Amino acid sequence: MGLAADRSARAKIGFDVLASQGLVLGVGGFLWQANEAPDPEWLRKRGILTVTGQLNDVPPAFKLAVAPEALRSAYQKLMTDFSDLEAADLAPLDAFVARILLVHHWRRIVLRAPELPIALQPKDWPAAKGRGFVAQLYRDLVAVSEPWLDRPVAGGMTTLPPPDTSFSRRFS
Repeated sequence: MGLAADRSARAKIGFDVLASQGLVLGVGGFLWQANEAPDPEWLRKRGILTVTGQLNDVPPAFKLAVAPEALRSAYQKLMTDFSDLEAADLAPLDAFVARILLVHHWRRIVLRAPELPIALQPKDWPAAKGRGFVAQLYRDLVAVSEPWLDRPVAGGMTTLPPPDTSFSRRFS
C-alpha cells in the first residue's frame, strides 16, 4: 500500500484534535503542525471527526492510542540494539557504517510517529531518552567516522567539503 493510500485509510478511522501547542493529532499515526494539517473542511467532507480545544486532562486511553506499545518497544529495541556501540572501539569505516545504520533505524521510528507533546506522553515514555541516546551515540560515531570520509580518494576525487553549522545540531 502506498503512503498516500495508507494515510487515506488511517484518516477514515482517525480523529483529530487541535492542541494548544499548535498541533493537530490523530489516532493511527497522524501528528501535524497545525499549519501543515489538512484543511478542517476537507476532513469534515470526508466524515472525519475533528475536535478543537486545549489539552487540559488527557485520558490514559487516549495517550495509549497516540503512543502505542509497539512504538515504545521500538524505542527500547533501538537503545538495546545499539548500546554495545557506546563502548566499542571501532575502525573509522565501521563507525561510518554504524552511523548510517543508527540513522536508518532512528528514522524508521520517528517517521512513523512524530514526537508527542509532553501532555500526551504516557508515563515513562522513552522518546526523550531515545533521542538523547541517539544524539550522543551519533556524536561519538561522527568523531570516529569523519576521518574515513576525509581521507584522500584514489582517482583524483577531492575530499568532501566540511559540514555546515546545522550538522552539529542533529538530534538536538
